[in-house]
Amino acid sequence: TPHMTQAYYTGIAANCAGVFNVYVTDCNGKVIRNKGRVNCASQHILDWYDAPSVYCVHLNPQLHPKDNRYKYVQNADSCFELRGNEISWSFHDKELIDCQH
Repeated sequence: TPHMTQAYYTGIAANCAGVFNVYVTDCNGKVIRNKGRVNCASQHILDWYDAPSVYCVHLNPQLHPKDNRYKYVQNADSCFELRGNEISWSFHDKELIDCQH
């Protein structure tokens, strides 16, 4: 039988203004889920149920792509909230209920 790896959930709830680039890597430079540019008008800018055991959720604003921030997650589901705008923003852990819908 093939070895089944556990899949994890990750999501981002948006409470922001502007356009952000959203993607998930293996924390080693390889993009494993590329959401691309998303508008904060969408309530949920990431909603993914197939994250591997180690993953990094990355965000950067369209105006300032070098302002790249990420969260490292290991063996866990995750939910984050993006607040603010492309100039001044924050990216924090939230309860899963805030992301899953």
